[in-house]
Amino acid sequence: MEEMGLRLAKVRKYLEYSSGDLANRLGIKTTSYRKNENGYSLPGLATLQRLQKEFDVSMDWLLFNHG
Repeated sequence: MEEMGLRLAKVRKYLEYSSGDLANRLGIKTTSYRKNENGYSLPGLATLQRLQKEFDVSMDWLLFNHG
């Protein structure tokens, strides 16, 4: 989980969003997003789909660090 959190942080920093801004764009609470980014929990399927569709994030890279 921690590695996925690091990749989430990398995406957020690349997009130049705060954690609150990205959470709002994804339709989740800021605390939930921060838990995902810090490796305490995994993002839900809806959140992963929004990352893929809105920001063109590869699911292979985000989930498995491939691609």
